Amino acid sequence: MPSYPGKSWRNLMPPDEENELLRRQLKQSEEQARRAAQAGLDLLKQQDELQERLEEQRVEMTNALEALEQDKYSLQKEVELKTRMLESLQSEYESMKNLQKQQLQEHQEHLERSHSVALTEHQNKVG
Repeated sequence: MPSYPGKSWRNLMPPDEENELLRRQLKQSEEQARRAAQAGLDLLKQQDELQERLEEQRVEMTNALEALEQDKYSLQKEVELKTRMLESLQSEYESMKNLQKQQLQEHQEHLERSHSVALTEHQNKVG
């Protein structure tokens, strides 16, 4: 199209063609705006869904962490209790072992005295 100073090429078009061109451009602009708005809405929806999933996962992780902390605490208490029980059983074992050792020694001494007395009585009878 030729160019004239101060005039655009549309001014050279017949009014019906110019109106049709403007309508098409307006329709294209409206369609682009509608698609952009829909894309924006889709993105917002996706963002909301992601935020919701993120929050659900955060809650799940928090609950899992709390459960693990509780398990850890319970296990620590169980270890402490079993350690005390083991120490108590070891102490009781040592006490019983010492008592049996003492009783065995006393029994051996008693047997030795009884044997000595019996031997002396036997020698007195024989001799």
